[in-house]
Amino acid sequence: MKTNFWRKYNMSLIPRLAPYVLVDTKNIISLIKSNKVLFARWVTNFDCKEKRPFWYVIKDNDTNINSYSSNTRNQIRKGLKNCHIRIINKSEIKKNGYNIYKAAFKNYKGAQKFKSKKEFLLELKDKFHCWGIYDKKNNFIGYAQNRILNDFCDYSKIKVFPKNLKEYPYYALLYEMNKYYLDEMKLKYVSNGTKSISHQTNIQELLIKKFNFRKAYCNLHIMYHPIIKPIIYFLFPMRKFFQYIPFNIFYNIYTVLYQEEIRRESIKLNRC
Repeated sequence: MKTNFWRKYNMSLIPRLAPYVLVDTKNIISLIKSNKVLFARWVTNFDCKEKRPFWYVIKDNDTNINSYSSNTRNQIRKGLKNCHIRIINKSEIKKNGYNIYKAAFKNYKGAQKFKSKKEFLLELKDKFHCWGIYDKKNNFIGYAQNRILNDFCDYSKIKVFPKNLKEYPYYALLYEMNKYYLDEMKLKYVSNGTKSISHQTNIQELLIKKFNFRKAYCNLHIMYHPIIKPIIYFLFPMRKFFQYIPFNIFYNIYTVLYQEEIRRESIKLNRC
């Protein structure tokens, strides 16, 4: 199994492949052990037409501004008037992105771990296609880090200074990125990732409501480290209890168990 087909993410392994590409998992246990992670996660039956408990939020349709509601068109135009959007080198994020990340993190809800500057910069060593958001005075106020996988683009991270949100930077950025990847690069899909498990987010609801994204249902698969598997199975009946203990470690346990619940529900609906 080629290790470059997988990447580490929050003590797990996830594929460096578009979600519709079949993943080779025959030696996955060895890979989990050698990378010292808790589990590997992947999906099958991508874009299943029947509802599933797990999904990607994707867009594969019209990007013309007239395809959006009048309210969304107005918000996009405000964003384009107030902000300049352009493709950038990730050195700009290395230099000026951490302050934006810190400010945006304060608005997060859930069990996400705050990254030190060293961790932030280390993560940027991965291969990203980067965009910058600038205000009228050319101040760097936000950025996006995207992964292009096969002919699929994952909007991996979008961070904006909270104080600038009233200038509609998200609308301008998403409009420009959707056009670029779907119209110019002719990719099949753009995506904001999977159903959020570890933290609350409003961005996916905004994408569906405003930018005509949709849910691409799929089946979730997880393979655990042999030491972790019996612990997960033992704790699973008590999963909801961990949700209410006000410490991150217990919320993290709940998150893993909630993910296991989704996996089990996917097994019940394994025919698409």
